[in-house]
Amino acid sequence: MKKVLFFCMLFALVSCDSKETKLNKAKEVVSIFASNSTFGNLEKLPLYYPNLKELKGRFLVLKDFQILNAVLNEKTISIIGKAQGNEVLFEVEKENGKYIITKTKGLSMFVYSNLYKYCKQIGCMKGDNYDVEISKICSEKEFQFYSLVEIIKREIEQNVRLENHTVQGGYGYVTGNITYKNYSKFTIPRDTYNLYVEYLNSKGKILFKEKTVEFATLTYGESNTTWVSKDIQGASKIAVSLEITNTDFIEKILAEHAKGNDCTYSNNL
Repeated sequence: MKKVLFFCMLFALVSCDSKETKLNKAKEVVSIFASNSTFGNLEKLPLYYPNLKELKGRFLVLKDFQILNAVLNEKTISIIGKAQGNEVLFEVEKENGKYIITKTKGLSMFVYSNLYKYCKQIGCMKGDNYDVEISKICSEKEFQFYSLVEIIKREIEQNVRLENHTVQGGYGYVTGNITYKNYSKFTIPRDTYNLYVEYLNSKGKILFKEKTVEFATLTYGESNTTWVSKDIQGASKIAVSLEITNTDFIEKILAEHAKGNDCTYSNNL
């Protein structure tokens, strides 16, 4: 009986990892995973993080990875690391005698996107969502998000119009001031748009379209005046048109100001 008890106690001591051992093994798994991501050994990554196969979209390459902290919580080891200026949470557990990454937060590139912020704004995200859930939600909402970006883009473009002008023509030469106004409800940052002056004939046909040199932010409701001068035959009308060339500011508007509940957008913008 004493021999049986002795071997049971010995087995327990051998089979149970100490706290320090658990932390070190978890750190080792995370470090190996990070190293393989840096060197592009993608086929090896699921060996250390099986659920990576469920992750939608791109993930952060853990370049110059550093472990900042490691905490043992019952069966789970939580490790916080940093790569490319971003913090990533890893949860590591021992399954079938092997330490593996079971969850992450901050590995999915969606986490750093305006799409993710938009999903949070309309109530898609919960505080305990991890990368796999986040990536699935963002993937499902991606088409809606970029469709809204395009809708707002068109709305802005259609609502920057000619307000008035002093343009006159004679001998094939057109000169004068034009005043255009942003009738949309959005401010258009500088370097995100092209403004064109359109010279038309009496039937409204565009004879010539010329890009103006405009570098100013155009606040909603704001009017700007610029001088035009063009040598062109047959022009009797003038108009302006605006083309959005960079939609990052529209994505940011949706990320910061969209509203909704239960993952449904309220169309407040």
